Amino acid sequence: GNSAVQGMGFVTNEYGQLDVDLNLRVRGEEGVFALGDAAASFDVLGEAAPRSASAAVQQSETLAWNLHASLTGGLPVKFRYQNLGEMMAFGPGAASVNSDVFGLKASGPLAAAIRRATYLIRMPGAQHRQKVAASWAARLPGDIGRVLGQRDK
Repeated sequence: GNSAVQGMGFVTNEYGQLDVDLNLRVRGEEGVFALGDAAASFDVLGEAAPRSASAAVQQSETLAWNLHASLTGGLPVKFRYQNLGEMMAFGPGAASVNSDVFGLKASGPLAAAIRRATYLIRMPGAQHRQKVAASWAARLPGDIGRVLGQRDK
């Protein structure tokens, strides 16, 4: 379960999640919203939202809109999850990327580069992106060496 949620005194399900409506409002609680693995949420199509970072980012956009709407008298929107695909790393220079939405299917060094670029783009703030990019650049010679060494075997 989600220990942070359980310590708040709200009713949770067997997984420690809060029950939320399609607007990501906690059922039975005025002005309380939840997202990510803290929320047992479904989208407008009735599909359970996965407990993943991608789903939480999408939920955050809906939640921000609905929080603003609740404070200003606006109309809330319902959460709609869109599966953007999967990215998996298997070590330096080895990854898999698969996305029907973007028409991408790749593996190996190309997928590793796409995966890193995607994470870099999604980093919050330019300063954070620069730090991460510098860290990756500093490790690049070693990563290339490991990838080339693996090919020799």
